[in-house]
Amino acid sequence: MIPPALTIAYQRTALKHLECLRHCRQAEKGYAIILMVALFLLSGCNHKELVYPEQLCLVNVRFNWEKAEGADPKGMTLLFYPQDEHGEFWRFEIPGRNGGPVELTQGRYSLIAVNNDLPGIMLTDLPYSEASLTALEALRSVKYTVPTGMPYVGIVEPLDVYPGAVSYPSQSDGAFDTSTVVCPPDSAATIFNLSVEEIEGLERVRTVDAVLEGCAEGVRLPTLSPIGSDVSTLFELDINTSGNRASGATSGFLNDPASAAYSVTLRFHYYAGGGYEKKFDVTQQVLNSPRVHNVYLNINGLSLPQEPADDPNEVGLKVDVDGWSVLQIDINS
Repeated sequence: MIPPALTIAYQRTALKHLECLRHCRQAEKGYAIILMVALFLLSGCNHKELVYPEQLCLVNVRFNWEKAEGADPKGMTLLFYPQDEHGEFWRFEIPGRNGGPVELTQGRYSLIAVNNDLPGIMLTDLPYSEASLTALEALRSVKYTVPTGMPYVGIVEPLDVYPGAVSYPSQSDGAFDTSTVVCPPDSAATIFNLSVEEIEGLERVRTVDAVLEGCAEGVRLPTLSPIGSDVSTLFELDINTSGNRASGATSGFLNDPASAAYSVTLRFHYYAGGGYEKKFDVTQQVLNSPRVHNVYLNINGLSLPQEPADDPNEVGLKVDVDGWSVLQIDINS
């Protein structure tokens, strides 16, 4: 015979189980109602569809350096400008000179590739109508710009991107597979090599500076047409006393040949203090250079003015050569 106390306990436990089952059934009914409402809303809104992200297409970008032999940039910036009305702009950074894979949505693009290892150039990528390369101003003076170095620009357009495939006008030129686009970068600026020969009195000179004037401030992408006002670049020349010569190089963007005017100003700084400068027109040398991106400028036969006289009563510098001007040198320079 079961004791009365245990019988009461069993009854209470059974009641609790029954109560728990009742609540579970009510919860199941509630979940079922919520699920039915959700399905009704989804099926009832015929004008709204689920939105999934667009499929990304893999594109292998490779570079053909035949137009710029010897180029070895540290990296390249890829700019994909959409030609479709609702297309999206894409920008990628790729290390090295070989290229690599990128992913972007299907569509028609204009691809512009520019090397990204030039501290003297600012790249403006948006909007497309204002995409450009611009020479930066030197920190020590707003009068001069920093030498640009050599930017390399490659253009492929139109470029059609599909899942697993690309299509562009020069696709037959060395494409590795159906998803590879071959981009041919070319030089977009000019290296100016300056050589000053047969300098009489060079042994009295401590340093020689040169100022190249007449380059464009920048170029527009992708036409590479010059933009902005004329700029000047200051650079130092190496002195060869035994050879009576000084030489150096700088870089910049060529200007419109129809209106271009280039000049070089030489500045000689003497050991005894002070100095002289002289300006030379080099427009024809630039315009008639056989190599557009590698110009050689030559100045021959200079006779430097004498140093200041030792007479303390004589003030200033004697300019005894026509065309020379006195160069005032700040002690901080």
